[in-house]
Amino acid sequence: MKPSHDLFHLIRAMKKSEKRYFKLSVSVQKGEKNYIRLFNAIDGQKEYNEKKIAKKFENEKFARQLPVAKNALYGLVLKSLRAYHAGNTSETDLYEQLHEARILYEKGLYGQCRNRLSKAKLAAYRLEKHIQILDILKCEKDLARAESYAGKTNNNPDKILQEEKKVLDTYGNLCEFICFDSKIFVMHLNHLFTRSKREQKIYDLLVNKSLFRDEKNALSFQARIYYHEAHGFYLLSGSDFTRSYGHYKKLLSLLESNPLMLKENIRNYTATLHNITLVLTHLRKYREFMRYIKKLRGLPERFEKELSEDTKYRIFIRSYNLEYAMLLQKKDYARAKALISLIENGLGKFKRRVDKVNELLLIYKYACTYFETGEYSKSLHWINRILNDPDTGSMPDIHCFARILNLIVHYELGNTDLLEYIVKSTYRFLYKRKRLYKFETSVLNFIKNKLPKVNTGEELAEAFRELRAELKKILKDPYEKQVLEYFDFISWLDRKALDRA
Repeated sequence: MKPSHDLFHLIRAMKKSEKRYFKLSVSVQKGEKNYIRLFNAIDGQKEYNEKKIAKKFENEKFARQLPVAKNALYGLVLKSLRAYHAGNTSETDLYEQLHEARILYEKGLYGQCRNRLSKAKLAAYRLEKHIQILDILKCEKDLARAESYAGKTNNNPDKILQEEKKVLDTYGNLCEFICFDSKIFVMHLNHLFTRSKREQKIYDLLVNKSLFRDEKNALSFQARIYYHEAHGFYLLSGSDFTRSYGHYKKLLSLLESNPLMLKENIRNYTATLHNITLVLTHLRKYREFMRYIKKLRGLPERFEKELSEDTKYRIFIRSYNLEYAMLLQKKDYARAKALISLIENGLGKFKRRVDKVNELLLIYKYACTYFETGEYSKSLHWINRILNDPDTGSMPDIHCFARILNLIVHYELGNTDLLEYIVKSTYRFLYKRKRLYKFETSVLNFIKNKLPKVNTGEELAEAFRELRAELKKILKDPYEKQVLEYFDFISWLDRKALDRA
């Protein structure tokens, strides 16, 4: 059986302070410190290797049943993390208050129990913690029943029931908006920009459901967050950048109007700053763009305790992805290339790299940069990073356009003997993923059928001009025009026609 890597990944995800806390908590316990030794051995590995761990402790009794020892250590680490983070989140704080109320209830201290529940309920409502509110109401029902035995009969079960129904309605509404936002988000990742009427219709059918048409239908602060987030993604996918910006701007104002809820929804706040900055690149509002980039990069210092290492990593890669996109828009390739080493060195400082979407986007942009500067071998280096990625389900648009760019790079490098194979391979890849739109088909047909028949420079220039005219006609379709967000094919064709004339 393949050894589990769960413990390794858990230890690698811990901060220094969490590791220190774990070692201190285990060291005060009596007996041998084998768990600390095993912890340190696993922590010292960059890639998990169980054979090396077993070899290191081959003379130790606990190593004879290493999976059992690992499982026990896993439980100890989680217990330590639970203690370390106790009271650090509103959920754990509320559950602790509820647990205290239960203890008071079991001891017959009903008045103290009710006071504790009242305090917890007030906090739960302020933070829109619906599940915890329902737990508190359950405890209130038990308390009311116990108090009736003690002669207190002024409790109203119907009032609690009505409150439960209202909480359930609000929570159900929130679940609807979370599901709505998740569907839009997944569709956006699969198709960064809508490429056909069929794709647009799928979006429209979802967004035009009566519940999701109006912000007034969102019954809570959090539901309003997901309303604006989903509509922002929907409009961004359809290239309606002005209206998308409007939704993200409203969402930002909503979050910043309530500092308490902003901290509770810090990931949404981080994502909103990213999305509003992304839209500003498309609107080419560079001064406002830089203001939001600075705001985004200032979050780790502003919310040091609230942000996890993973979130800090996401802020780093997303902010530099946006800055890089802005430089490509401005055709400032010198600054873009200078930024690559800074980004790659910065990424190397993070143990866990969990945002594959933005990593693929960056790699694709690196490839485009070197293509534009005529450094085709360097462009191919970055393209191969994408082509060699087995997970083609992440960012399918980028995987598809990387293959188109790969074709053009090989043509520019003079690898004509490879083109026939690459064209067939690219065609199969796009066909299987239903990505053979008019634009892609036209480019593939040109490379496969027209280029081999060209004999002179003038014929080649004319062929490029014909392809340009054909693509310009195709690009009048607003859905096909989205291809220019990935690569400026027309500028490339203009250069080729001039070079060969």
